[in-house]
Amino acid sequence: MSRNRSAVFLPLESVRGLCAVTIVYHHLKWSHWIGDLGVVANASLLVELFFALSSFVMAHRYLDRIADAGDWLRFMWLRAARILPLHLAVLGVWLACGVHELAATDTSPVDLVASPDFLKRVFLLHAVFGSDLPWNIPSWSVAVEAWTYVAFGGVLVATASRRRTLAAVFAAAALAAFLVLALAMPDGIFDFTGPATLARCIYAFSLGALGYVAFEALGLQDRHMPVAAATCVEIACVAALFATITIFGDSPYAVAVPILFPAFLCVLAWGRGLVSSLLRLRWLVGLGTLSYSVYMLHAGLWAVGMRIVRALDERYAFLGFSETRPGQLEFFGSTPATFLVATGFVGIVLLSSAATYRFLERPARDAMRRWIEPGTRPTAAAASPTGAVAISDTRAMPTA
Repeated sequence: MSRNRSAVFLPLESVRGLCAVTIVYHHLKWSHWIGDLGVVANASLLVELFFALSSFVMAHRYLDRIADAGDWLRFMWLRAARILPLHLAVLGVWLACGVHELAATDTSPVDLVASPDFLKRVFLLHAVFGSDLPWNIPSWSVAVEAWTYVAFGGVLVATASRRRTLAAVFAAAALAAFLVLALAMPDGIFDFTGPATLARCIYAFSLGALGYVAFEALGLQDRHMPVAAATCVEIACVAALFATITIFGDSPYAVAVPILFPAFLCVLAWGRGLVSSLLRLRWLVGLGTLSYSVYMLHAGLWAVGMRIVRALDERYAFLGFSETRPGQLEFFGSTPATFLVATGFVGIVLLSSAATYRFLERPARDAMRRWIEPGTRPTAAAASPTGAVAISDTRAMPTA
């Protein structure tokens, strides 16, 4: 059956947003009850879910639309339009802060901009080749995913929509990356830099694409099930995801957890139960829309926020600011109060992300798209029974 390739699976958009917020809580390293939840403590694995989710929706969107070099170049330009404007803007802010700090040193800002470390960040090479600049560390995942897009488009051109060949390539890539990761991280901890980070993305990205190939081959979009039964399946999938991340996320078996992601994505993309219905709520889908900004902004906002907090505490000491355990901060001497402070920070991140999405990310993205698609205009969304929404090609899928 012919598929609407310009459709978005709304439950997966919401999952993307919820993962982004969870990662913000994970990076705060503050003493509060959310930080003690296993899925938050081991939220590094949610980056793998980002990769798998991105490839799932990209396979849905582009599987039959990239057949030659021209299609591949257009695809890469659209990906650049999605990633680069915000990436370069955030990098510019970090650079401005770095130049300000260099004012009291002998280091020239010109030397900094011309340095290999800075250029690696400009061209999204810092994750694979390393960089001594401690700027916006979470951007490593955007860097490796950007280069994985190159390979993804090339694979679609090479296979020319031959599904069995395509599935075999994705399966081989996932297996090869799994072996690399198993050797690179014998303790099972997703905490390293260098070429293994690219393998980390290829692994989950290949699994997500493989999941979509299976989703399409099984015709899940056209299969029906009673709502009660579908809800049980969805709850089981969500529970299995939480349980495996909680139990195995900090163990030697962490590398195997992403194997479950394709099934999780297929079930929620199928969208027949109450869980997926809840994930279609407008405000949850909105989190997915803001997820890229949330992910790219939160490290910088945290750095600024902590400077302000430390300065206030040193001067007035009214925050009760303390380090209860290495890397674990507490406010007002209370875990509940610390949770409220952390949630307030998440709110600031969301408000800032809404502003950057509206005034920077979306306008810059649309302007870049119009360079190769003059006259392109957004169209109204039309929902399908599965919860996929038809949209114009002017909307880019949010990325991790």
